[in-house]
Amino acid sequence: MKRDLAALFSLLLASSFAAACTGTTADGNCASLPPELTEHFDLTTSDVTCGGDAGVDASTSHDAGALACTCEELCKQLTGQVPLSCRFLSSTNVDCTVTQTCPGGRKPAQLVAPRLPFTDRRTAFLLGCAHMEAASVIAFASLASDLSSLGAPQALVDRVHAAADDEVRHARAVLKLAGRATLPAVEVGSSGPRDAFAIALENAREGCVRETYAALLAQRQGSAARDPMVRSAMAEIAADETRHAELSWTLAAWLDELLDADQRRAIADARACEASALRAELVSRGLLEDADLGLPSAREAVALLDGLVAGLGMAA
Repeated sequence: MKRDLAALFSLLLASSFAAACTGTTADGNCASLPPELTEHFDLTTSDVTCGGDAGVDASTSHDAGALACTCEELCKQLTGQVPLSCRFLSSTNVDCTVTQTCPGGRKPAQLVAPRLPFTDRRTAFLLGCAHMEAASVIAFASLASDLSSLGAPQALVDRVHAAADDEVRHARAVLKLAGRATLPAVEVGSSGPRDAFAIALENAREGCVRETYAALLAQRQGSAARDPMVRSAMAEIAADETRHAELSWTLAAWLDELLDADQRRAIADARACEASALRAELVSRGLLEDADLGLPSAREAVALLDGLVAGLGMAA
């Protein structure tokens, strides 16, 4: 299953092909999709202006001058997202849980939502991406171990180890762009050895869909970011992530030989469902629109995904 992803990415970014796509939906059974990854932000509520009714419950509101702010209002105004949950830690600090802001990357099983400090949306986005890059190190290490147990070719296992090494550099590079010295802690729950079908299922979702889309976005950032430091860093990351995406598809082809017909159909359905889920995320909240970071508008982000799904034949 040889995939020339670099050529496809160039086509999507340089032509009108992506804009012409009409979107993807999954007709199969997508009920088994894992929940979206979330992030916890500790927010400072100073310099926030919002409305509300005075006298609301003190456990869910904060008196900002003459106006009362609900916890949800504060979280939305600061993060740009309607929170999944929130609570006041003090009169000036809020714990806000939102959907993960960084849309791609290969996350390991049982990844625990990170707790991140919040200063501004750009830094929050970069910290979330640095966390995902660091989490990918664990995902690739686990994958290499499982592949060795299955008797995978050593060359394939070596490529997975090399990808883990790449992700260490990526995490440091993105952390530097965020202006931070400390990497967000990565916590992963325990999980046992996996069989070929379980590995293929994770690879379909995290590699063939999420990481492949992340590689496409990185390509855009590496060419379109207005900030030269971001453009340089993302161009290097994009080259690595494109190789990781190609590795995902090579791995999918190798694992396919170990599966029966029903399992192969389930893997194809999983790719279509994950693409549909990612599209729904982009439609509902978009990406951080930031020209300095080279991120696309919400409409372009969806169009790029539609083009990717069509180009790789992942539609249901």
